[in-house]
Amino acid sequence: MANDIAIIFIPIAICLVGIRFLLTLMAQRQQHRQSHGVLHLNDDDPAEFLQDDIQDDLDGDFNIVADDDIPNEGSSTGRAVKKVGKKRGEKLRRKEQIRQYREYMDQQREMQRQQDLILEEQYRQRRAEESLRQADELDIIRKNLAKLAKQETKQKDTLRRQEEKKRNQDAQQFAKCRAKVKEHVQKNKISTMENLAKQLWLTEEQTRNILQKLCSTDPYFQLCLWSEDNNTFLNVQADDYTAIHEFLETNQGRILVRQVLEDPASPLLR
Repeated sequence: MANDIAIIFIPIAICLVGIRFLLTLMAQRQQHRQSHGVLHLNDDDPAEFLQDDIQDDLDGDFNIVADDDIPNEGSSTGRAVKKVGKKRGEKLRRKEQIRQYREYMDQQREMQRQQDLILEEQYRQRRAEESLRQADELDIIRKNLAKLAKQETKQKDTLRRQEEKKRNQDAQQFAKCRAKVKEHVQKNKISTMENLAKQLWLTEEQTRNILQKLCSTDPYFQLCLWSEDNNTFLNVQADDYTAIHEFLETNQGRILVRQVLEDPASPLLR
């Protein structure tokens, strides 16, 4: 019976010894870690990595460095230092780089947004200035066109009044001088505007106008002839055409006013 009890307690004793050994070994390792100030983490455990992220947020006032970046004893950095393992430190550095990169990209996007706003405002101002400039130009064009139209209307009115005045003067001149011009033409077969104007105290143009109007209104002048330059007038009546026909046959179908004037015996002067 006693032997059976001893056999039962032997495995229990062995287990207790093993547990004590494991506890002693774990205590020594923990003491070793604490004595070196290094916290070794399992980088492959996602839950532990998440816990580390939470702890990082809680420990924001600490400067996290790896083993190789730990300051020497006696140095003063002015900040508390949390020491982690080299592998963990590398991950934290990458995380910090990613954070800085994101901040940089956010800053770039914000700068681009601000620049776009500035460019949009500048474009809007240019469009507004261009619209104002075009409106001013159109207003100037409208004013110039209105001014030109007013001037043109004024010029037309002035010209119309001048023409009307001239017509009235010509009508009065024609009524006053037509009898004298007709009398002179009846007495002279050939008349020059220069001589006729001197006799009537008129200009050559006024004399020519009166004589041309007589040719278009008075049947007596229907057969009369003009020189090519309208400066010489030939009084021709129906009974004169026989002499004119003979004269044309003699002079190869031409009538030279100078030749007629130089020949007092010319049948055209009879």
